[in-house]
Amino acid sequence: MSKGQKINSKKFLAFDSKSKKIASIDQAKIDAVELWDGIAGYFTNSDFHPLDVIDRYRGLWEIEESFRINKHDLKVRPIYHRSPYKIKAHLDICFLTYALARQLSYRYEVQQGERISFNVIRNELLRVQASVLVDLETKKQYIIPSKISPLAKKLYSILGLKRSTTPYEIHKI
Repeated sequence: MSKGQKINSKKFLAFDSKSKKIASIDQAKIDAVELWDGIAGYFTNSDFHPLDVIDRYRGLWEIEESFRINKHDLKVRPIYHRSPYKIKAHLDICFLTYALARQLSYRYEVQQGERISFNVIRNELLRVQASVLVDLETKKQYIIPSKISPLAKKLYSILGLKRSTTPYEIHKI
């Protein structure tokens, strides 16, 4: 423990046996705790091999990240729909979005050799836009795609999609 560092716990203090008000730092207690610095312990009620327990524990961050993405980024809840059909549709869209983003993240890591977060994927694809132009004389509608970033192009190609930057007419069916 460095000199001048503040101690926030009473467990490192020794109190005067008579007055109980005078405290001093108990270096022996600090030294005993320092022996355990950097060591983690795992308790389990399973009969897994100890290395399997550690691997599973280390994988918990992915589960926690998944809940965070679904709760905050995809806003799975609260659900403001009333009909069972709309509630199911909302959950289906959120789940499909999550599954596609995870698949894209996995494919990106396999092909590019580096991880990409959900937020990067979302932000990159949100910038992919197109404008609709309407010719007032002919009433024809045209799509004018915006330019996309190199990363967005890479994400499209990973999924096997091609995005044209050439304007085109919308043909009504």
